[in-house]
Amino acid sequence: MDSHTLQRTNIFIFSYHSSVGKDHDLTGKELLFILILNVAVLLIGGGLILAGNNESLYSENELIFNLFSFLTELGNEKLYVIAATMLYLGYDKRFARRMFILFFATVLSTVFLKQLFHDPRPPANRLLGEQISGYGLPSGHTTTSLVFYGYPLLAHLEGNKGVKRILFIFCVFAVVAVPVSRIVIGVHDLQDVLGGYIVGITLIISFMWVHPKVASRISSFETWRKISFGALLTALLFLSGLAVLTILYPGEVLVSIEELGMGAGLLLGCAIAFPLEDRYVGYEPKSVPLPRRMILMVVGLLLSMMIYRAASSLSELFLPSYLEGAVVFCILILGVSLVSPWVLVRVNMLTILDRISEREM
Repeated sequence: MDSHTLQRTNIFIFSYHSSVGKDHDLTGKELLFILILNVAVLLIGGGLILAGNNESLYSENELIFNLFSFLTELGNEKLYVIAATMLYLGYDKRFARRMFILFFATVLSTVFLKQLFHDPRPPANRLLGEQISGYGLPSGHTTTSLVFYGYPLLAHLEGNKGVKRILFIFCVFAVVAVPVSRIVIGVHDLQDVLGGYIVGITLIISFMWVHPKVASRISSFETWRKISFGALLTALLFLSGLAVLTILYPGEVLVSIEELGMGAGLLLGCAIAFPLEDRYVGYEPKSVPLPRRMILMVVGLLLSMMIYRAASSLSELFLPSYLEGAVVFCILILGVSLVSPWVLVRVNMLTILDRISEREM
């Protein structure tokens, strides 16, 4: 495929600034908009809470309940995993990596804060007749949906204006719909959602400010130093969080290890997989025409799911329950970010697709 045809193919998708810093430069208008939005949300949310409307959106109407139960699935963790895998294998691995790091740091932060505050869920807590376990503040669906759907809105994606407009509308809808749905179905109150919003937007802005600076510093590191840096940072976050929770709740050490371990496992997987993939694989989905890229994405997704299933089954047999999440999620990220790209490159999937195309012709 010549460069002109490839250029025509790529106008239907997004391109992404790959250089460190450009994609994370917030304009003055964006910062002003975020500031105004934050003030409005805090004033409205805080006012409603002070007025005694902390659970005012909860509805027992079955039609409304079922509708918002469906909308809350936009914040389902399985959907995030599938979408992130597709981004990595079929779109732009550098953008996907930043999404991974930010999202997993959000998971770790949210779990820590939930365990820290020990804030119970509202009395209305139910979902299809079943109680949701765990604590309420901050709402995990709110923080993760805000990060997953909100970050792309600020990352300066480029491409077809029509597609960008559709993406913008969908992401804004998801950022609003998921938090509201958690209140309507009764698993969170307004306080939980407002707390989740504050945590989510704080993490996005902090990440967009810190990540380019850190990335530029470690870009010249050798592979093993990058892995060591990431692993040590992950261990520091995990151990410091565990120390705080152990001091406050000494009888819940294993619970804290289990909860924090999931986020730490995801970040550790990133710390190991990203440098190794750069050094030994070099998978570049953006250099592949869109139709073939879609095939690579599906094959890679299936491989990743197989790795996840195998890791889950083996961990249940050989690991204590409080370590299962950390190990399984670490292996999942290794599968998505390292093993699947390695297999796709190793078996030379593009050559196989070329031969299939020639036979069809």
